[in-house]
Amino acid sequence: MEKMIRLDDGRYIIGFDDGYQLGKTANFLFDNGVHMLGSAEPTLKENSLFYDGEYFKVGEGRSAITEDKISDDTARLRTMAGIAMELRRERRSCLWLGCRFPTMAGTS
Repeated sequence: MEKMIRLDDGRYIIGFDDGYQLGKTANFLFDNGVHMLGSAEPTLKENSLFYDGEYFKVGEGRSAITEDKISDDTARLRTMAGIAMELRRERRSCLWLGCRFPTMAGTS
């Protein structure tokens, strides 16, 4: 993968590959494990992600192989973590996530 691409209007294109073993961006490679830590702020924040009122640890261990990658939120969380890693590398602190993730059948 190439580095992230900055568009003329200030937005970025960031590539992410959500593999069954590893998450991959142009500059990062991490295990695909996602573990919910709960609503209390973790003492060690490295590789942690706050989403929808909960903290998650992303990139440690491996997630179980599932029939599809949309049966839970782990693919979404890995994607957000990969994007955050790339933006942190570029010292960008503001993130507006403008993408569409598949939803589970029967949900909106």
